[in-house]
Amino acid sequence: MTTTGKGLPRSLAGAEISAAWADITVKPSTFTPTIGTTSTTAMAGNKTPTTTQRGGVLQQAAIADASAAPTQAQFNAVLAALRAAGLLAS
Repeated sequence: MTTTGKGLPRSLAGAEISAAWADITVKPSTFTPTIGTTSTTAMAGNKTPTTTQRGGVLQQAAIADASAAPTQAQFNAVLAALRAAGLLAS
């Protein structure tokens, strides 16, 4: 029997073939992700992404609400957080 090179008879070339997951034997119980840095590969779970890798914005530490008119130091802390997040130019 002549095959397609993929183990299928030429008469099945181009045929849509499917199988239920439960019918597949000798399959791994877990799937290790491919670790990488491209748009199609996963990032390691213990890696802290840069603002570029996250799309430009990283969550900043919480800043407490002011109970009265903000002081210059409180206002500057907000500006510093916005700059660190890439939302405000330096």
